[in-house]
Amino acid sequence: MRSSALPQQSHPQSQPPLLILVSGAPASGKTVLAQRLARERRLPLLARDAYKEILFDALGSPDRERSHQLGIAAYELLYATIGYLLDAGVGAVVDCNFHHGASEPVLRPLVARARAVLLQCETTHEERERRHRDRFQHGERHPGHHDGVMPAEVRINVAAGVYDALDLPIPIVRVDTTAGYAPGIAELDAFIDATGRSTTA
Repeated sequence: MRSSALPQQSHPQSQPPLLILVSGAPASGKTVLAQRLARERRLPLLARDAYKEILFDALGSPDRERSHQLGIAAYELLYATIGYLLDAGVGAVVDCNFHHGASEPVLRPLVARARAVLLQCETTHEERERRHRDRFQHGERHPGHHDGVMPAEVRINVAAGVYDALDLPIPIVRVDTTAGYAPGIAELDAFIDATGRSTTA
């Protein structure tokens, strides 16, 4: 008797979604680079500060301590959203000052499900302070951060290696943002594309 079952068709295995992590110390040039990559690659942009500022507006941020508490919540929202997108097979560009030694346990299972790459933004402390000051003076910094002057803890954290490149099993490139990008955008694009071709689930 002939079976009525339809023959099974083989489908090529699709690649895991592309996950671009853009990290570094505050005011190291992450946001502008992440925005550009997300726009050019038509990927969702996930920014930890954007989550934090939504919480400021919804819940209030009367002082620095409250800002810090909402910052912790913003990390959790960011990680959850990355997971939701990966569940749907969607990649993202993530703009966040991840913490070396603390962020890896949460990120490892996420990058294992993606074609992931880390762009580590770097510049001098003097340049970070200048950028931070300019953003505040031009009204580009949400008042809920309570950091008109770059907090001393940033310099302490930089010296302690808190914002160093994450220890993850993914390709990493360091990007000097002091004057443009070094490596340049074309080289970064080639690096990301090569990662996408060579990385498997």
